[in-house]
Amino acid sequence: MTQIKTEIHGLLPEIILLRRQLHQNPELSLEEYQTADCIEAHLDALSIPHRRVAPTGVVADLIVNPDYPTTAIRAEIDALPIADEKAVPYASRTPGVSHACGHDGITALTLGLARLLSAHRDALSTNIRFLFEPAEETGRGARLLIDGGALESPKPDQLIIFHFANSEPFGMEIQQEASTATVAGLKIEVTGSSGHWAESSLGNSAVSAAASLLCDIEGLNTTAVTQKPFIIGFGTISGGVKSNVIPDTCAMEGTLRAFTESDFDLLFSAIRRMAERTEKRTGTQIRVSLSHRTPAVINDPRLIQKGCAAGRAVFGSRCVVSSSPFLVGDNAGWYFKDIPGLRIVFFAAQDTAPNYPIHHPRFDFNEGIFGPALEMLYGMLLSF
Repeated sequence: MTQIKTEIHGLLPEIILLRRQLHQNPELSLEEYQTADCIEAHLDALSIPHRRVAPTGVVADLIVNPDYPTTAIRAEIDALPIADEKAVPYASRTPGVSHACGHDGITALTLGLARLLSAHRDALSTNIRFLFEPAEETGRGARLLIDGGALESPKPDQLIIFHFANSEPFGMEIQQEASTATVAGLKIEVTGSSGHWAESSLGNSAVSAAASLLCDIEGLNTTAVTQKPFIIGFGTISGGVKSNVIPDTCAMEGTLRAFTESDFDLLFSAIRRMAERTEKRTGTQIRVSLSHRTPAVINDPRLIQKGCAAGRAVFGSRCVVSSSPFLVGDNAGWYFKDIPGLRIVFFAAQDTAPNYPIHHPRFDFNEGIFGPALEMLYGMLLSF
């Protein structure tokens, strides 16, 4: 592996430069046209065939031997509607948009991996399918790629996905069971009747009904009995037009997250029952709906073993298998329902700068992780 380490070291300036170019030019979900063009240009330089899907996703195949199994590698490419507040030379040039979830780094590292694998295809016993996924942040990208045939001709035998986190020094983590939660957007719309507060008996406040229901639902976070941890949280509430007018509408939007499908369904049923009771008690009409439900990512036991072996060869004791739950969502769960997969988290805390979490306007990570992460992924792919 000494030669490979030398080659990886030589690739790092290119990977870092590409990551910073992507960071400076972020594009929102389903608007990633320049990003897709950039990806295709790098694939063309490597003579790796590719095609567009949906319409900003890119699927590429590195064929070593048609008789070999196929390993898919997913890389998200979209950015977030979050202003970049970092004081760095590579800060976003697009107002109100930034790569605050590390997708720029994932894309750059995946293209670096493509270059390394292309140069050493004779060492591989697996074909590689690269899935450059758009619109992951909206929960739509995986379904768009699947509907576009990304898991067909041939169907991949396994899938690897990875993310960057800056909460710890260089290392990696693999979850023993569920790596992400079953997640959906939760929306509650309340309809009452308007009037003047001086004659409150003639109206029916949608805001009051929503507030009562909100308190009931929040109580589930401490009273519901489930198999695994979960969270129900609301991020927005909106209703009414004027302080002295009884509001006839109110809407609340939030998230429902659980590690098992059965827990998720149990909680959603409880929310619906609470809404029905609130309707009867307040005389309002209440509509409860879910959006963009994505299944949990459940790591495959065989791939956990292979990932750990490759990880410990690079990170030593800093490669950890964890059973600690983390209620993040990833629409990659749709892939994992169809093929065995592994989700890896690479830790890359910055040495001096504050480490802000993902989706923060100042999120960043230590680019020094690219070398060991590339070595780990290459080592794992050699094991297939």
